[in-house]
Amino acid sequence: MTREQLQQISALMGKPYVLGASGPDAYDCYGLARAIQQVANVDMPQVSRAGDYLSTIRTHSEHRRWEQVESPQEWDLVLMANVLQRDRHIGVYIRPNVAGTVIHAQEPMG
Repeated sequence: MTREQLQQISALMGKPYVLGASGPDAYDCYGLARAIQQVANVDMPQVSRAGDYLSTIRTHSEHRRWEQVESPQEWDLVLMANVLQRDRHIGVYIRPNVAGTVIHAQEPMG
């Protein structure tokens, strides 16, 4: 990760969570993941409704199209799921230092 990329991602942090928002003033988890991926020049499709990305995530996870890895690579998408409630949440793994971290839009109630 370059210093410029880290600065661009840092500028996205701290914005309010709004379901269906894709920036620049607010984000939901998919909108923020998409904005972070754009910093890495990775294109994620834009969705027109908040439910569209949830159904895409559910489809992929229910059909095991998500691959579980032991050592994530920088810019990998990270799926977080509450199996009992069938909720899905997405973030991006980055390595600004040795440890690495997952960046995601935090919901106000979670």
